[in-house]
Amino acid sequence: DIRARVLASPPRHYSANRMRVAMLGRESLDELEELATRYFRAVPNRNAPPPPLVADPFPLRRTGRHTVVKPVEDTDELAMYWTIPSEWDQYEAAPSWYLAHVFGHEGAGSLLQLLKSRGLADGVSAGVEVSARGFAMFYLDITLLPGTGADAGVVRNVTAAVYAYANMLRDPHAAVGGNTGVQQRVWVEARDLAEISFRYPERGSPSGTASGLASRLQRVQPALILSPPSALRWNPDGIAAALDYITPERQGSFVLASTVNVSSLPDTDPLYGTRSITHFLDAATKAALAASAEPTDLIHLPAPNRYIPTDFSLAAGATPLYNGTDQPGRGQAAKPLALADAPGADAVSGAWWLQDTLFKMPKTEVRALLTSAVADGTARQHVLTSLFVDFVDDTLTEVAYDAGLAGLYFSLAPSSVTSGFSLTLGGWSHRLPEWIDAVVAGIKAPTFSARRFEDLRAALLQAYTNAESGVKPYERAMYWASALSAERKYLLEELRAEALAVTLADVQAHAAAVLSPLDVSILVHGNADEATAKALVLRVAAGFDAAPLEAADQARRQIVRLPP
Repeated sequence: DIRARVLASPPRHYSANRMRVAMLGRESLDELEELATRYFRAVPNRNAPPPPLVADPFPLRRTGRHTVVKPVEDTDELAMYWTIPSEWDQYEAAPSWYLAHVFGHEGAGSLLQLLKSRGLADGVSAGVEVSARGFAMFYLDITLLPGTGADAGVVRNVTAAVYAYANMLRDPHAAVGGNTGVQQRVWVEARDLAEISFRYPERGSPSGTASGLASRLQRVQPALILSPPSALRWNPDGIAAALDYITPERQGSFVLASTVNVSSLPDTDPLYGTRSITHFLDAATKAALAASAEPTDLIHLPAPNRYIPTDFSLAAGATPLYNGTDQPGRGQAAKPLALADAPGADAVSGAWWLQDTLFKMPKTEVRALLTSAVADGTARQHVLTSLFVDFVDDTLTEVAYDAGLAGLYFSLAPSSVTSGFSLTLGGWSHRLPEWIDAVVAGIKAPTFSARRFEDLRAALLQAYTNAESGVKPYERAMYWASALSAERKYLLEELRAEALAVTLADVQAHAAAVLSPLDVSILVHGNADEATAKALVLRVAAGFDAAPLEAADQARRQIVRLPP
């Protein structure tokens, strides 16, 4: 009985001096203090000592651990990790904050773009996984292309690219304000972006806020617990010291390899049956990895972000109406207003606008339904549309990452209600017009290449395989319920067959056909007055050369009417 053993164990950690409490509520500070006293005064204070300090769990004699795992689903990933100096007492100047920003960047000159250009990976994330009193653990999680995790050459080349990027950050000849080395301009921009998010926070979960504050109190002085990012301190020496640990000599790694032969994996997990093999990189291998990290002009620090907003003013305008009045009733929502006389309105099927006066955030969202008669009429068109969307996402990766850091976003996906696409663009109102222009340009003229076609098609096939073999029973039941009730639902085996048959030329021809003609319906919601909403409608309509389709080409998806 695990619970009984836990209750019977010595309560050495259950001590008031080791605990932190954060309370969040609408009550006054005096009332909250009274509640805290009432509910927590009984917690005993045993003056428990802090946990033993572990300076480095992976000293040099224990580094180089490399594990290859056969995953349940078809997925290929490389995870690399290094222990770096503790940041427990460096809340205002944590080096890992800068390192995560640059290693995980996805714009021009980034590690991700280098890996994509070499046909090695499709995603990179970076950050601190463990932050303890004696050490921190920095990690990189790299999404490899489907089926390549078992290729030792691919893993070696990805690893070499990581160290080439690390060497660029260590550039001893970097000029102040340049594109290599540790640069204050990059840190200042990241801090300013964090400051904007701090000043204009999204509404979050009260429980999540309280638990986050309690956790931070373990390492941050109470006076600093709500301090803004502007209080952070530039710490180039700490960043350089942490970078000194990002070396092959201190590396650990895991590989998820979907195609690895299980007969080569001698270890079996006793609980899950996962097959794996672990070995340690020898000194010669580590030296070879360090030597293979050749410099390249393809990697450099991020350029200044042109999407950072500076105007956070709120639009003036009329109060939204609720069923004809300006006073909402219980459960009522304001209704969008038709923009019948908007410039370019004759080119769209419909344009609506709803100004937000409730949350009062300087943000605006534009939603567009893009209907095309040839987007989803057959399983082949469905696959070609999916690949077209993937090419658009791929084309916009560099610019979308900068925009995302600056609080802008977009989503383009096959529509669930008609033959076409659902497009969402939003974020800070100040930079939204130029963001709309960039996204529309990417949709109208994505970058096609034979290499990326093979990569994106492999990822699509992998998704079809996982959707068929890796789903839970209830997900499979929902899949078949949808297949039996929807007017049009393509089965996974149909889609897989079409994906194997189509070519890059097919996708390019489909892209031209699916965008002309294009029927557009638009809703503008948020921090926009009527004039601004009309301007945004015109911007989208003109960008797509929109024109209403005949009624027969605008058929909405239907479901089967089941007998009672």
